[in-house]
Amino acid sequence: MALLLLPQRTCAASSSRLLPFTHLRQRQFTSSPSSHGRAPDSLLNIPALDKDEDHIAAREWLDEFTVDDVPKTSYVASYARSSGAGGQHVNKTNSKAVVHMDIHKAKGDWLPRFVVPALLQSSYYHAPNLLFTSQETRSAPQNLRKALENMHAAIVKSGRGLIRGQTSEEQKERVQMLKAGELVKKRFHKEKMKSKKASRRGDY
Repeated sequence: MALLLLPQRTCAASSSRLLPFTHLRQRQFTSSPSSHGRAPDSLLNIPALDKDEDHIAAREWLDEFTVDDVPKTSYVASYARSSGAGGQHVNKTNSKAVVHMDIHKAKGDWLPRFVVPALLQSSYYHAPNLLFTSQETRSAPQNLRKALENMHAAIVKSGRGLIRGQTSEEQKERVQMLKAGELVKKRFHKEKMKSKKASRRGDY
């Protein structure tokens, strides 16, 4: 009887050990974006950054936004055979990652509207999707990660290109100082020319 009970105890112990691992896998592959880098609702539907508050909100979002904040339900990933140099393994396996993201469905859902026009003008736009590919490695999962990183980088670049710089006020002060300096130089040059003219008159 002891021999019959041993598999039952081992099976129960194995089941209890598998539960945390299963839970970890479910969390790791969740399709929901983290709230940490999610654009606030007040920013999602802004068509353009017209106010100072809009620029601040956009900058804060992009500072927190990571590739893992892109919802997995917002894109379709597929694999194709790689081309070009790389050896038989690369050319004969489906290791090239291709990511299609329907930008019109993402707009206002998780992707702020203000960044969309710049993305539509990018080379990645192939209506109605943004298209990103990667075949840098022999690993399909690694290529998928790289393609997603390229998508994230394109969004960030497009967004930052529309935001006024953080040092805009400092730049304004610097411009004012330069203008003041130029004005001082002009006055000095003018006074110098007057002095020369006065000295010439004195010579006659």
